Amino acid sequence: MSAIGPLALSPDKPLPTEVDAAVTVTYRSSGLGLWGTLIRGLGMPLEKVALTANSSQVSGKGQYAQAFKITFQDGWLAPFRVLTPRSGVAWFLQYSIMGFTFQIADRTLSKILNVDQFELSKLKRTPEEIEAEAAMNSGNGNVHEQYETREKDMSYAARFASKMVLAPLMATSFESLVSNKAEGVRFYGPDKFAKIEAKNFGNALHKVTGPAYGANVARNFLMCGSAFVATPYFFAKLPEDSKTSTNLFWFGLMGNWTANLAAVQMQSLWGRSLDFMAVGKGQPIKYSTVLAEGYKKEGFAALFTPTKYFSRVLMNCPAQGTIPWFYNSVLPICEQPVKNSFKSVYNGIF
Repeated sequence: MSAIGPLALSPDKPLPTEVDAAVTVTYRSSGLGLWGTLIRGLGMPLEKVALTANSSQVSGKGQYAQAFKITFQDGWLAPFRVLTPRSGVAWFLQYSIMGFTFQIADRTLSKILNVDQFELSKLKRTPEEIEAEAAMNSGNGNVHEQYETREKDMSYAARFASKMVLAPLMATSFESLVSNKAEGVRFYGPDKFAKIEAKNFGNALHKVTGPAYGANVARNFLMCGSAFVATPYFFAKLPEDSKTSTNLFWFGLMGNWTANLAAVQMQSLWGRSLDFMAVGKGQPIKYSTVLAEGYKKEGFAALFTPTKYFSRVLMNCPAQGTIPWFYNSVLPICEQPVKNSFKSVYNGIF
């Protein structure tokens, strides 16, 4: 992955390649974690409306009004009462781990499959920035974003395509380990979730991953792929003069809106599965039964309606849809100062 702007280290005793890469990955991952936590916390009412709208608690006409009524039936601050310290930690880990594991997966798979790393969206740069980057690349070779020149034949295309699937899948499998259970708490509320979890349906692994983990991974896979793979790919096709921060912002939102056409169905499956789990005294989730019952009752509307889609977009887009813009336009502002500060400490020790 490449960052935007002049990121050249000072010529005196540059950081080792591995250390430089570790600092970059850590900084970018932490930044994503803080951004995601802030936006998700502020948007908790939107999330609660979306969770309710994408469950079996609403059906028929006026679904958005039903979801809104259920969300705020205990007052305007009710959505924030389901927040726990675990939610804040889970949000930070969710977004930081998504960024961290995606970068690690990208680098690891690139070596294994002998393909280039994903190159994130490059904005239009000034002549000074281009000159600074050229100086960096022609220096001591201490740049982990350098790409090898390979013959781009059919074999290469197949390997690269497989990485486009495997990298976000690996990232979101880890991400969902820390986010899925916290989302279950926000769906049920802490007390109800504790009672349901105490029944421990399934094996010990299910208790670690939380309910409906598979549906959560499928949804997050679509969103991660949109933010880190699809958006940079299509943004790169723009003419050079059109590669602006504003256009990248809208590209990220458009990618989010598109990916959510499928992700909302996984979100609905997740919500209906949690409703299924809480029926009566509780029962283990069976996706086939959840889908069959939902289709029998509501048809395809059990998984997709305009209300489900737009509520999902309103909840997800502020944090997830702005990741490409935040990652490429905001994080680079402080990346070099952070790396310079770390370099001073590192060189002082070693």
